[in-house]
Amino acid sequence: MANLLAGEFNPRDLLAHQSLPLRFLPGVNQSQQKLANTVQPIEKMGDFLLKVGPMFNYVVVDLPPLAPVADVRSFVHHLDGLVLVVEWGVTARTFVREILNNNPILADKCMGVLLNKVDIKAIKRYQKFGSAEFYSERYHQYYQT
Repeated sequence: MANLLAGEFNPRDLLAHQSLPLRFLPGVNQSQQKLANTVQPIEKMGDFLLKVGPMFNYVVVDLPPLAPVADVRSFVHHLDGLVLVVEWGVTARTFVREILNNNPILADKCMGVLLNKVDIKAIKRYQKFGSAEFYSERYHQYYQT
């Protein structure tokens, strides 16, 4: 990531997964943080996506939360689509609606919302009696293995 932020990206900087057709770009470590703070990382990431986009079927970018980081909202125009990840019991629905209503480009590119850290016992209250989801608690051990 430090090379990318310095404008010296080389595809060899990507780490390959041993058994899957995946490539990873390592983040910035503490010794490289000073460099990361002195450049415009969002602009560099946009350039990076233009370079590597044709090399891959999908490029997944893990971005910081939308609300406190204005740069993230400005980065959205570089993306083909995005999935919002919201935390169960922490992220308010009104907040998500407000973010989407106030950012038409973000709303247009939003392909969905992923609910993270779901409380399996509490979600039962939102399920229809008799549905497969209603009985999901019975399969807890199955999903733990």
